[in-house]
Amino acid sequence: MNRKNIRNRKKRKLNIRGKICLLVLILIIVSLVVTKNKKQTEITSLNENKHIIEVTDTYSIKIDIPDSKDENIEKEIKEWVDARKTEFMQSIDNELLKEKQMQYELVINYEQSEYNNIQSTHLVSYMYTGGNHYLRDDQSYYYDLVNNKEVVLTDFLKDKNNFKKIAQLSYFEVMEESEKRKSNLDENWVKDGTEANIENYENFEFNDEGLNVLFPPYQVAPWSEGEIKVVIPYDKIKDIINFEVPENKENEVIKIERNTRDVENLKGKKVIAVTFDDGPSNKTEYLLQELEKEDWKVTFFVLGSRAKEYPELIKKMYKDGHEIGSHTYSHLNLKNLSDYEIYKEINNTNKIIEETIGIKPQYLRPPYGNTNDHIKEIADMTTILWNVDTLDWKSRNEDAVYKEIMKNASDGSIILLHDLYQTSIDGAIKAMKELEKQGYEFVTIDEMFKIKGEEIDKNKSYFNL
Repeated sequence: MNRKNIRNRKKRKLNIRGKICLLVLILIIVSLVVTKNKKQTEITSLNENKHIIEVTDTYSIKIDIPDSKDENIEKEIKEWVDARKTEFMQSIDNELLKEKQMQYELVINYEQSEYNNIQSTHLVSYMYTGGNHYLRDDQSYYYDLVNNKEVVLTDFLKDKNNFKKIAQLSYFEVMEESEKRKSNLDENWVKDGTEANIENYENFEFNDEGLNVLFPPYQVAPWSEGEIKVVIPYDKIKDIINFEVPENKENEVIKIERNTRDVENLKGKKVIAVTFDDGPSNKTEYLLQELEKEDWKVTFFVLGSRAKEYPELIKKMYKDGHEIGSHTYSHLNLKNLSDYEIYKEINNTNKIIEETIGIKPQYLRPPYGNTNDHIKEIADMTTILWNVDTLDWKSRNEDAVYKEIMKNASDGSIILLHDLYQTSIDGAIKAMKELEKQGYEFVTIDEMFKIKGEEIDKNKSYFNL
């Protein structure tokens, strides 16, 4: 064999060997690609009907599905879960096309409870498809185990019009929570998120504490605040819900034996309600001693700030049979305040009084007598004004106070005084002794309503009875 033939033969062997190597290399590359793709789409899954788990290199799905005692709710839950899963898969398909190397996630869990024959089911979906945080979606279902039907919040109200009251209380509770968190929430945002429509109240629950309302992120506050959950105590809604509420055991601890009387004996007699504002003060103890000597009953419209300072005097007032009403916490003009500020002025005072004597006041005297229908709606108390203004704060004169009372007092009068000044107390006692000789009896605001047979209307302002 000549040298040329040998060279050609070697060349053919090299070409064959090269082709074989190239083919092997192609097969290796194809194998790697297939393996990679297979690894991306391979699903480790567990589906036991109520627990769904799917895990791949690019996403994971973990779903817990609750049982319901109603077939229709079971179907609604399944549809909701399926919709979340479909939305998730469509989102990550779009992202995967961009070849982003991220781990996407869908988690759905739930909480379920029974209270007062209502099964409550609350589902939460957390979906991560890129971005700064999870996308959250909440869905709740309520099933009446006695009447075998699905219910919503308004089904628990005596009147559908009471929904507005629930919304108002929710707004106040959210703003109070904002103060606790020091987060300074936008009032208009909160008002929109707590407005009286059923979509805003899809997530709630009754328990021993009261009505629990959950507001998911973005409903009343930014995402950074997370969910906001508030509790509206039963004592604020017991008159508007249609089921019997549990007893408030906290108030059972406070037991003050009170000196009460039967007002039936006073019917037909001339009665006057003497009232003292702005206390208690260091003058109030003397006033209480003088009232006790004569067995006269009056009404004190106290400031929350002073009630907090003089709790023993508040207890003494109540024990002696006097009426305790609210004059707000700081004596601010309510007309100049926001809705939440109005609520806080009134609610904080009521809370202090209730914690002191176990009874929440039912009568409100707004500072300066300034009120309107909106303030009355927020306060949800009976507004008591006056028809005899002694101007004691201005005169600081015992005789001037005495003369104003004697000149203007009559049956059913409500007299305005302040237990901050000794001159006011002395002038009032002097006038009361004289009026007693004329056949007048001195009663609390509550006693006067009963004596006069007047039905209380929270929409009115009472100047006299």
